[in-house]
Amino acid sequence: MPTGSADVYGNTVQFSIYDVPGSPEYQSLAAGVYAGIEVAILCFDVTNQASFDGLSAWISRINAGLPSKGVKVLVGLKGDLTRQVQLETARSFATQNGYMYFEASAKTGQKDVNEVFCRSAAKALDIPLPPPPVSATTFLCSHASNPQDTTSAARPSKQH
Repeated sequence: MPTGSADVYGNTVQFSIYDVPGSPEYQSLAAGVYAGIEVAILCFDVTNQASFDGLSAWISRINAGLPSKGVKVLVGLKGDLTRQVQLETARSFATQNGYMYFEASAKTGQKDVNEVFCRSAAKALDIPLPPPPVSATTFLCSHASNPQDTTSAARPSKQH
């Protein structure tokens, strides 16, 4: 379980990250992770319709195990490639299921991943969000240490 801290809008936040593979053989492992998490980040591949179609089953599992105050996040990956899942379809699905929606791409860099973690942690910890950045190159969050990967679940905690 990778851990790290990040500055989230002026607050130091500690992350404990659990990455649960989406394959059916790992579903029993995932159930044990949900109980203590504050943020669930569910990822799918926008270039693969089957990846999107499998989300409903994962959402049911997450909703059954996530604490009621848990923050739910859906992240579409590979948005820079030819899409099979349209942006509006994914956004609508996320909204209907009570999930925040983001897209991230290895091509566009770490900024997308930073935004997912920072906004998710801010919501989980009731940290006010700043106004949108003035330019696309403005970063709102900075890592004190590097998380390894886009993840399935995170347990952020505010440090004083």
